[in-house]
This record gives sequence, structure tokens and C-alpha cells, in this order.
Amino acid sequence: MKTQSYQWLAVVGLWCLLITAHAEQFQEFDGYVVHYNTMNTDMLPAEVAQQYNLTRSQNRALINIAVRKGSAADLTSSQAVPANLKVTATNLTGQLKTIDMQMIESGDSIYYIGTFSFTNEEVLDFKVMVTPEYEGAIKEMQFRQQFFVN
Repeated sequence: MKTQSYQWLAVVGLWCLLITAHAEQFQEFDGYVVHYNTMNTDMLPAEVAQQYNLTRSQNRALINIAVRKGSAADLTSSQAVPANLKVTATNLTGQLKTIDMQMIESGDSIYYIGTFSFTNEEVLDFKVMVTPEYEGAIKEMQFRQQFFVN
């Protein structure tokens, strides 16, 4: 059973890595690179969603964040690091959503995922407070994403 659990962890890690690499959304600061992406949860394989107790739905999305020490220009020499994250999203009418993040470790990779609901065509402004390696200065990053029901 434990081997199967590690296999699913590897699947989620690979899935998150592919999502992050494909989107190439990141912000770089003070020797760290924060990769981020969002996607509708109904795009997750059912087995992965079940393994991590994620609800697959047309009106739910997942945010994926990975913090790496190093440079975005040289990802092969960067390394995953743990971090404290505080993630919020605000829609255009000012409604605030706090997104609880869970850490997933897979080999040398560390990912943080969280889910939230949205309405069709909703625009969300994300604010992510990042403290790499649990210490040091808090970095703030922001991005905007529009969500659609599939």
C-alpha cells in the first residue's frame, strides 16, 4: 500500500511539474523562483483527485505553487525549498477568498496546492505571500486569472 501511495505522489508531482513547466508562469526575487499555475479541477485525473481528496468540478480550480532556490535561467541547478505561503484571491467585487495550501513532497520536488470555487468568467486577483525556507523576508507576488466553466 505504501508503494502505491508513493506512486500516486509521483504522479501528482509529475502532473504539477508539467503544468508549471508548460505555463512558464513565475516570479523571481532574491535568489528564488516562484512558479505558479491554476487549472480547473475537472482536468485532474480522477485517481489523482481521489488520492489527495480534491473535488473535481467545473466550478473549482486548483492553484499550484513551487518555490525553488536559484535562477529561472538555469532550472537544472535550482533546488526545491520549503516555504510558508499565504494565498488569497479577490474578485472584482471585492469578495476575498483565503486558500488553504497543502505541501506535497515527491523526491526532490516540493509543491503547494490549494483549491477554491469560482463562477463562470470570474476574474480573480491572487496575492501570494512567500517566505522561502520558513525564514527571512516575506515576498509578495500578485497575478490575475480569469476562470471559465468547462
